[in-house]
Amino acid sequence: MSDKAELDTVLDLSRLRLSLPARPAIRAITHAPYVDALGAHELMIQVVLSDDTRDEDMTSANLEAICDVIVRAVREDDRFPYIRFLTEAELAETDEE
Repeated sequence: MSDKAELDTVLDLSRLRLSLPARPAIRAITHAPYVDALGAHELMIQVVLSDDTRDEDMTSANLEAICDVIVRAVREDDRFPYIRFLTEAELAETDEE
């Protein structure tokens, strides 16, 4: 499953929402091809969290639950999913660079 449209479908937030924890609030899940440090072609997944995310929302249990849902969703893809968490404000900062 390396087709962008297929990944858009399996990572559609409205489709995944029922399996995700309530907090932290996820605003978007994006994906892009990624070449890791070893030169392998993998998958970068960004989980964009609400700006009102609190430290107590960022528990390992919540983040692991989100990662588990994403890994299950992309399990048919041959690429390893690198998962990055960032807030809407952090995403805006990276877009400006």
